[in-house]
Amino acid sequence: RIDIVITYGKEKFIIELKKWYGKEYEEKGHKQLEKYLDIQKEEKGYMVMFDFRKEKEYTKKWVNQGDKRIYEVVV
Repeated sequence: RIDIVITYGKEKFIIELKKWYGKEYEEKGHKQLEKYLDIQKEEKGYMVMFDFRKEKEYTKKWVNQGDKRIYEVVV
């Protein structure tokens, strides 16, 4: 189940939303999004990770997952 798909003209933006439960859960999210991208025949996707810890670090980075690229933002 894909969380958000935005279609703009011929472009598709696949977005996965996750809550921070640790590094292992984050990696599972990357694999899950990779599968969604395969199904949709897309090469890149986006993941928004919600971190409710007091000592969080806001980050944004590109992650390679298999042959896919994922732009991950932690808020």
